[in-house]
Amino acid sequence: MNIAKYNKIFELLFILFIIILSFYYMYLASNTQMLGEDEVIYLDLAEEFMKLTYPSSPSLISPFTPFIYASFFYILGPSLGLAKAIITMFGFLTLIMIYLFCKKLYKTSFLGINVFGLASISIILTISYFTHFMLISYAEIPIAFFSVLFLYFLLDFSSTKKAMFVGIIMGLSFYVKFSAIIFPLTLILFFLVKYIYKKDKHSFKLSLISCFVFTLLILPFISRNLILFNYPGVEGLNIFFTPPSSQFIAPWAEKEALKILSINVDFFSLFGYVALFLSIFGIVYSIEIKNEKMLLVIFTFLLFLLTYYVRSFLGMAIGDPRYFSIIFPEIAIIGGYYLSKVATWKKYLPIIIVIFFIFALYTSIAVVLSTSQSQRYPDDYVEALKWIKQNTNNDDLIFTAYGGSLNYYGNRTALWVIKEFPEVMTTNNSTRIHDILKSHNISYILVWRGILAQNYIIPESNIMGAFTYNFLNQVYNDKDHFNLTFSNQNNFVFKVL
Repeated sequence: MNIAKYNKIFELLFILFIIILSFYYMYLASNTQMLGEDEVIYLDLAEEFMKLTYPSSPSLISPFTPFIYASFFYILGPSLGLAKAIITMFGFLTLIMIYLFCKKLYKTSFLGINVFGLASISIILTISYFTHFMLISYAEIPIAFFSVLFLYFLLDFSSTKKAMFVGIIMGLSFYVKFSAIIFPLTLILFFLVKYIYKKDKHSFKLSLISCFVFTLLILPFISRNLILFNYPGVEGLNIFFTPPSSQFIAPWAEKEALKILSINVDFFSLFGYVALFLSIFGIVYSIEIKNEKMLLVIFTFLLFLLTYYVRSFLGMAIGDPRYFSIIFPEIAIIGGYYLSKVATWKKYLPIIIVIFFIFALYTSIAVVLSTSQSQRYPDDYVEALKWIKQNTNNDDLIFTAYGGSLNYYGNRTALWVIKEFPEVMTTNNSTRIHDILKSHNISYILVWRGILAQNYIIPESNIMGAFTYNFLNQVYNDKDHFNLTFSNQNNFVFKVL
């Protein structure tokens, strides 16, 4: 009996199962009604790529994901469902890369299936946000894919050619999401520490080569952003290029700045209890046995958390789970390493990991079904958007908070970020509000009661700076300058006269 042959068959069957599951998820994704606000922005940019009009409509959005959309759209036609299916595909490519990383690092198997890889895949599937993001056409899942791709090619970091290739991977990842700046930081700091303690000059030189290639690749985009927008587009650095003026600072700013110094992320909800506790055990275990490859994974994870809090201190982060998608693979790999090592101590533990995988799969399917059947925007808000589509002109500019949903349901262009925003939201002079809006060629105002806020604004913000009750009252009571043309339970549409 050829055990090795049967083990290979079992592994192929496992990979085939993952592929079949990916098609099921892509089917659900392509038919879901769930609309994330930025999804339409990615779609619009993809369609601009198809028309080769990207330079005429400059955007700060990282172009990789829209470019991938455009490549598929050119063949199959543009659609939100296709964009969601593409992201789901990246999600399963992430699972496969995690498996390949684990298999290359640690080869213990059970029925031909790599124990480390199975445990790591199980852990990332228990992170509900990972599955949730697979059904939303943002860059969160592609950057998770590039995160594990970066680690995979670092496993054999031994020559100049390989160092240059790692630099290319890092450069591409930056074009996926600007938070990928963490990769060259990880690389150079990790090998600097290794050089200091182990005098490993060769690896440190290779890391410098990788970072040099990375810099060459991102320099055109950074230069473009500086020319067009006066800041580089790198999260955490923009504040140095466009510091807010004193008139934009709300009275509660000092209090909020103190909150930034506290832990403002619920890691239990973000990663889940299973992933969080296993990753903590994995960090302790890897440091104890001094596994260099795992220490690199841990270093990436911890450095990201450090930069997150630096960005928080600079006012650039708000605890959104999207920020953490880049380290979902690291969490899974760290926890999976510990679990797989424990599994080698007792013969029956690999069977427990198989049962854990079934549980994780059940959890993931439950999340994908819930997300695919959900709808972000209430029916009355969508009703208002459809009214706008049917009763306004194509070139009318709408002053409203959520531009993506207006574009998708209302087929109109939104304007929200204007320099007079604080004044517009807080002044008691409705004539002044009218004059400012007219100066920006705004034809209508759409107010969604669900995001009304008290009379304060968040500086230089596009969504978090919501409509104020003061603004609504001023517009509602000024019949000479604003005409209420539509309203329902929670929405108002005003024509600017």
